[in-house]
Amino acid sequence: MVKGSKVAKQSCPLVSTVNVISRKWFLLTLNVIGNGRGVGFNELLKAIDGIRPKALSDVLKQTESMGLVKRVVVGNSPPGLVTP
Repeated sequence: MVKGSKVAKQSCPLVSTVNVISRKWFLLTLNVIGNGRGVGFNELLKAIDGIRPKALSDVLKQTESMGLVKRVVVGNSPPGLVTP
C-alpha cells in the first residue's frame, strides 16, 4: 500500500479508534459511566453539562454497539447502563 492512501487510512484500527473517541461527548460520557455502577439516562444528562438528550442517546448507542456499555433493564425502573 502507498503511504497515506485512503485504503491505508481506512484499514488502520488506530484511525477508526481516534475518530470514535474524538467525538464531542464520547469521552465525557465514558468518564461518567466508567466507574462500573449502573447509571440512568437522566443521571447522565445531569452529570454532563450542556449535552442534549439526542446527543447523549447517540453516544450511548455507539458505545453499546462497540461493546463498551450494556443496557440493562432492572425491574420496573427505567433501564440503566453498566460496563461489561
